[in-house]
Amino acid sequence: ASYTGIEACANCHDEEYKFWQHTPHAGAYGTLSSEHKEFNLDCVSCHVTGYEKPGGSTVTHVAGLENVQCEVCHGPGSRHEDNPSDPASIIRSPPKTLCAPTCHHPPHVQEGWDVNAAWKVIVGKGHGLK
Repeated sequence: ASYTGIEACANCHDEEYKFWQHTPHAGAYGTLSSEHKEFNLDCVSCHVTGYEKPGGSTVTHVAGLENVQCEVCHGPGSRHEDNPSDPASIIRSPPKTLCAPTCHHPPHVQEGWDVNAAWKVIVGKGHGLK
């Protein structure tokens, strides 16, 4: 499986895409660029999609994979795009436990950061809530 980028996801998941656009994840790469840290190896992996994974982004290749897009949580989308009815082609309900070990851990989060509180910001109507 390879990473397709948010535009491919938006083709079928418009409501989820519109919700995502208003989350902090949608501007994750911009926070690096504004501080000139987009080439900082300690930072970039948490602000792009599929970092150093097959078909994903690298520190110099981020085009179409900027920000924390759908595939960071749901996995690479190429198989899902090819066969959307196959439940094994994508992670439909990512666990909250993937956040802390991957990106949201000290020193990269404020003291008191809680995945349950953060979850309310990234999950909404059309994106996990009915």
